[in-house]
Amino acid sequence: MDQIEKEVQLPRDARPLRDYARYYAYAETGDVEAIYLVPFDNDVKPGEGCEELLEDITSKQVPCPDLEIPTMNLKAGQRRWVRDNRHLPAVNDGGCAVVNVSFDWKKGKVKEVRCNGFA
Repeated sequence: MDQIEKEVQLPRDARPLRDYARYYAYAETGDVEAIYLVPFDNDVKPGEGCEELLEDITSKQVPCPDLEIPTMNLKAGQRRWVRDNRHLPAVNDGGCAVVNVSFDWKKGKVKEVRCNGFA
């Protein structure tokens, strides 16, 4: 983790590294994959809620799930290795609040750093 964080240059629109909870895992290729997330407040505030995307591309309001997943509860500045890349947090959007990193372990070089897209 130290070597990757020393090498990584976050995208221009990203926040400083200290603002992210950082998760690392080995991929099947032997590379290291990481996902950096800006932690969010799990409390649902007035006017906020959760939606489920339906097959016809509409959505409906649903109860919010329990977001307190033991392995995915890091605060900003914390970091953790997870079992493998299938256990990394999966986020479909988020822009630069979610940064994906690929690190070539054999070469000791960062291969890719990118912000997530927007849904």
